[in-house]
Amino acid sequence: MEDYKNEIEMLRQSFAQGKSDAEIQMPDAEAELAAFMAAHKEHFAHKGPRLAFIRKIAALFLGILMLTGFAYAAVRTGFFTHPWDGKPLSEQVAVTDAIPASLIIVPNDSVQKPSGQVTFDNQELADILTSICNAYKVEIHFKDETQKHIRLHFTYDTKEKLEDVMESLNTFEKFRLELKDKKLTVE
Repeated sequence: MEDYKNEIEMLRQSFAQGKSDAEIQMPDAEAELAAFMAAHKEHFAHKGPRLAFIRKIAALFLGILMLTGFAYAAVRTGFFTHPWDGKPLSEQVAVTDAIPASLIIVPNDSVQKPSGQVTFDNQELADILTSICNAYKVEIHFKDETQKHIRLHFTYDTKEKLEDVMESLNTFEKFRLELKDKKLTVE
């Protein structure tokens, strides 16, 4: 404020050129500023609260946006899918690709057909077809040995006919099944 007063005084002296203050009649800048602000008080008064309200809305929006980002990242990275049970890894049970006990092959003609839905999760084609062929009492023949190691996720109902199960399996593009005289051929 002092610099402002000094500049006004310098202006007054430059214009005066030997005239007195009464002759120059320069208005008081501080009084004029106070009068202007008093006359336009409503204009200056509403800017502060409105700006504060806009800032609060923006902060709320950014907070919600950040929380949804954290939630999306947690779900996407699998944070909630594999809860830790508190045991060290050496004590935790490993999930294997073992064939269910209901599908174990008995070495004679006394094999019983499993009942209900049968699901193979990441099993080799040879294991899947051996189980199906034992259940429906047909033989299996692979034309290409590499096809035995194709891994599949497959579910079928034991109440279905063998032809329907074969049709479901034939939707896979890596092999083709054909049935002739109780002999299932994999091409």
